[in-house]
Amino acid sequence: MKIQSAARTALGAAVVGLIFSLIQVITMAVQLANDGYYWARIALAVVSGLKWVYIGLIVFFIFFLFRSSSLVKGAWGLGAGALVQLAFAAWNSYLLFSDPQWGEWLGSNIYLFLIELAVPLALLVFSILLARNPKGTAVRYVALLAGLALLVTIAYQVFILRQFDIFTLFDIASASFIAQWFWVLFLEWKSFEI
Repeated sequence: MKIQSAARTALGAAVVGLIFSLIQVITMAVQLANDGYYWARIALAVVSGLKWVYIGLIVFFIFFLFRSSSLVKGAWGLGAGALVQLAFAAWNSYLLFSDPQWGEWLGSNIYLFLIELAVPLALLVFSILLARNPKGTAVRYVALLAGLALLVTIAYQVFILRQFDIFTLFDIASASFIAQWFWVLFLEWKSFEI
């Protein structure tokens, strides 16, 4: 089944994305420690810099592939990861908007930074709908929305932030394969098994 094979690919992509996220966060933590920051601040930077969406997606795809009878638990795992990521993304957006220097520097482009809220919000809504009514048509359309949010985030990283380091490249590849699963789910929704 296409959904199952795409889910295996998406699970691998989420694991790779999480590994590179951990490497990036550890590198940042070492740099902060070398600069003399307190451990509490370093710990906060590590927790907020981690890609919680990948953790939620890994939990979801493990349940989807290996324990499909407990898919609701996987959906709640995805929702928890998305909620944590959404909280940190909202906090970062608040800090950005509340700093007048950023507002003056970015002007009307400051609203582009709200794109960081798109993926965790879409995945949170997807997980809630999937837990409540896995065969509902709303799940299908929110899956499309989640896939599009992932693609918009890729475009945001490349064209707005102009990030081209190794961490961003693996993040883009991971997000692309995960977006593919949501696209396949949208197309093959009738064959979606619970």
